[in-house]
Amino acid sequence: MERYQASSVDGMTVDWGLAEKVANQIANRAPFNDASYLKGLNESFNGFTSSAEKLVETSTGLKSFSGEAKAKVVD
Repeated sequence: MERYQASSVDGMTVDWGLAEKVANQIANRAPFNDASYLKGLNESFNGFTSSAEKLVETSTGLKSFSGEAKAKVVD
């Protein structure tokens, strides 16, 4: 972990070390390691990828010559 000094943003002092600690504590509470979460995330991501591909085709006229777009969630 890097050491950050407090700095001023728009006249307010920000303790970046404390901000990092709080962010890490919040992130550690999320259920990201649960297998059902990963399965749902993969399903959602695949659906959004398909939707995005259709929007790109519609707005640009470009179509993939190598089949449907595929997405992969990685950790």
